[in-house]
Amino acid sequence: MKLNPADITHQEFNRALRGYNPDEVSAFLEVVAENYTELSDENRALLQKLKQTEQDAEQLRSKLEENEKTLID
Repeated sequence: MKLNPADITHQEFNRALRGYNPDEVSAFLEVVAENYTELSDENRALLQKLKQTEQDAEQLRSKLEENEKTLID
């Protein structure tokens, strides 16, 4: 099951005798949702950077192959 920040923030828990403080649980879930959002954004940025790096590496490989062919000829 994939979560998003809204899933975390809006998660409901059943109340039980001597259960957790609902305000503390809600506050904690908000912090978790914020951290999740930050990590998700960072992951998205890193994936984009990786994609660009792979494209750059492929271009360099192509240029290297061209240069090698030129040297051989």
